[in-house]
Amino acid sequence: GMLARAELDCGVLDPVVGNQSDVGQAPNIALLFYKMIPPIVLFIIFMGSVYLAIDMTVGERERGTLEPLLSVPVARWQILLGKTFAAFAFSALGLVVNILAFRLILEYVVGRSPGLAAAPDNLTMLLIFLIAIPMMALAVTVQISIAAFTRSMKEAQIYLGLLPLLPAFPGIAVTMAPLDPDGWFGALPIVGQMSAFANLVAGVPINPGHVLMSALATLLLAALCFNWSSRLYQREKLFFVS
Repeated sequence: GMLARAELDCGVLDPVVGNQSDVGQAPNIALLFYKMIPPIVLFIIFMGSVYLAIDMTVGERERGTLEPLLSVPVARWQILLGKTFAAFAFSALGLVVNILAFRLILEYVVGRSPGLAAAPDNLTMLLIFLIAIPMMALAVTVQISIAAFTRSMKEAQIYLGLLPLLPAFPGIAVTMAPLDPDGWFGALPIVGQMSAFANLVAGVPINPGHVLMSALATLLLAALCFNWSSRLYQREKLFFVS
C-alpha cells in the first residue's frame, strides 16, 4: 500500500535475475573459419596453375618441343595467348572445385550443429568466384612471365613457389581487419578484391564501383605481364637451355 501511494513500481522488490550466455563458443569459432576463406582462395589462385605454366614454357624448352612449336606459321603472341587461356581455364576449374567443396562441407557442418553461425550462401560464393576472375588472369600471366624468364624448371619452381607470399601478407591483413568499403584502397588490385571477399563473408555490402575499378586495374597489370611475356617469346634465347 505504501509503494502504491508513493507511485513506485512494485517490480523494484523483485530480485535481479541473471542469464548466462556463452559468446565465445560455436558461433564465433565458425565465423573465424569463415574469415579464412578469402586467404585460401588467394592461395588457390596463385598456386592453381603454377606447374602448368612451368611445363608450358621452360618445361617445353627443356624437352626441346618449344622451338618446333614456335616455328609454325602463327604469331608467337597467339601461341602465348593459347597457353595463357589454357592455364586460366585450369586455374578457374580448380577454384570452382574448391569453392563447391567449401560450400558443401560448411553446409554439412552447420546442418549438424545448429548453434553455429550460418555459412556463406551460394550467392556469396558465386560473387567470390566472379570477383576472383581478374586475379586469376593476373596470376596466370605473372606465372607464365616468370617461367619464361627463368633458365630451368627448378629455378622456376623456386620463384613461383614464393610468388603467393607477395599478395599473401596484404591479403591476410585485409581479411583479419576488414577495410572500410568506401575507402580508396577498395579500388586497388588484389587489396580491393580481398577487401570485397572479406566483406562478402562478413555480410557487409560491397561497393560495385570499387569492385569494377579494382578489376580493371588488375586486368591492366595482367595485360602488362602478357606484353612482357610476348617480348620474351620474341627472343631467340628462349629456345636454349642454359
